[in-house]
Amino acid sequence: MRPLRVLQFNTLARCLAETIYFPYAIDLEQERRAGREHIYESWEAYGITERHWQHAELVKGGTPAEYLLGQNEAGTFGVEEANGKYLYAWGDRLPLLIAQITQHDPDLIFLQEVQVDTVPEFATALRAQIRTLELSCVASPPFEEGVGPVYDGLYAARRDAPESDGIAILWKRTYDGLYAARRDAPESDGVAILWKRTSFDAPSDARGELLRYSDGQKLALLQPLVAREAGVSFLAVTTHLHWNPVPRPGGATLQEVEATELIQKVNGREPLLPVVLGADLNCGVQNAAFRKLASAGFEDLDARLPADQRKRFSTHVPRAAVPKLTDARRWDQPAVTVNHPCLSDYILVRDLGALVEGLAALDTGVQGFTPGTTNGLPNKNHSGSDHFPIGYNIALTRDDH
Repeated sequence: MRPLRVLQFNTLARCLAETIYFPYAIDLEQERRAGREHIYESWEAYGITERHWQHAELVKGGTPAEYLLGQNEAGTFGVEEANGKYLYAWGDRLPLLIAQITQHDPDLIFLQEVQVDTVPEFATALRAQIRTLELSCVASPPFEEGVGPVYDGLYAARRDAPESDGIAILWKRTYDGLYAARRDAPESDGVAILWKRTSFDAPSDARGELLRYSDGQKLALLQPLVAREAGVSFLAVTTHLHWNPVPRPGGATLQEVEATELIQKVNGREPLLPVVLGADLNCGVQNAAFRKLASAGFEDLDARLPADQRKRFSTHVPRAAVPKLTDARRWDQPAVTVNHPCLSDYILVRDLGALVEGLAALDTGVQGFTPGTTNGLPNKNHSGSDHFPIGYNIALTRDDH
């Protein structure tokens, strides 16, 4: 029985890849050829006024030329302007993001930070038929006659910023077939019969659900699936928790509140199924939201691996004028990572552990990566996002109950 291949990836939404938040990634030669040296003379020229929430911090870094171009950090991406902001070129990043997914041929994909107007591009590149929830303006593109989708999927966008960010679950379908060629001209002509064999069944009476958290910001998707070969029914879940792991004065973090609401949603479903959760939790294992999930029975698959094979980080932003700096050089300093976690991507399972008879991590680039000052993410040589994808081959024993 072929193992299930599961991938988790925060892709860094197109409009969120602003140069000011990843100041080390500009390809200097491309930018010189763009002929816009004048915008680097002052922050006002760059479109950052005193009203910008990070203006005071950006000014501390000097002019845009000093902050963005003057550090010799081996940037690799071109820059494009959109709505008065300077972003890393989507035409550079999208092919790399797609390659980071498709090279692993995953059966189940969890995605975060998928911008709503890029859903058709992901659908085309991944050959996915994606159903969008609470949106009527986005649809998967038509497929050529005789060429069906490889994946089915579910997508939803944030309500407070629907144009900027969303999450998705994709599950694989495949095709079997028979082919025979003419005996007198085998190289020229033949006939074929193809029939669909799904890696997963999505029960028709149990469609996917959208959970919007009470804070009005983040969200979760829940999709019942059946892994056909293993005969295992489970609930596929993805979420992207609030960015800040620091406790609020006198109260829980928004992450912890969101995690609690997700647990309540999962626990309230009938029937109660095993869960596979792929998520960017925006926190480390020592933070309250992760501990909340662990206390509810969720297990980090990575903990099943030998210690020397476990991931130490999943993102690397070594320099930026932001309140949370995910610098992977500090991965072994818990006093730092408690507020600046550089490990935030997980695949967690609940009530599935007894059926997992084998596990191996996918080589997604994070394993051999040594974080430094000149290889911050995104970077063409490592990842099109500020995150690495993570993933596993999961060997399941057949559930005959």
